[in-house]
Amino acid sequence: MEHEIIRDRKICGGKACIKGTRIRVIDIVERYKILNEKPEEIASAFDIPIDSVFTALSYYYRHTAEIKKEIDDDKELVKKLKGEMKSVAYAA
Repeated sequence: MEHEIIRDRKICGGKACIKGTRIRVIDIVERYKILNEKPEEIASAFDIPIDSVFTALSYYYRHTAEIKKEIDDDKELVKKLKGEMKSVAYAA
């Protein structure tokens, strides 16, 4: 597998991901930075070569603002969906 980061609207909504997978850069970054997992643990969890983890982290550090925006966008989406789920629950 070629260790490359791609963006394709048909894959993960156009978010940066590892070529040939649906593993987003933000998935790698969150496990590394928030969960404090080691690159070896991340590679094992996703069943990908460790080189892919390092490629994703390298991409993150070169595009930090862009990836942080994706993370914030995901958080907003989750917040919105939770609000909608509460509305549906109360309507029932």
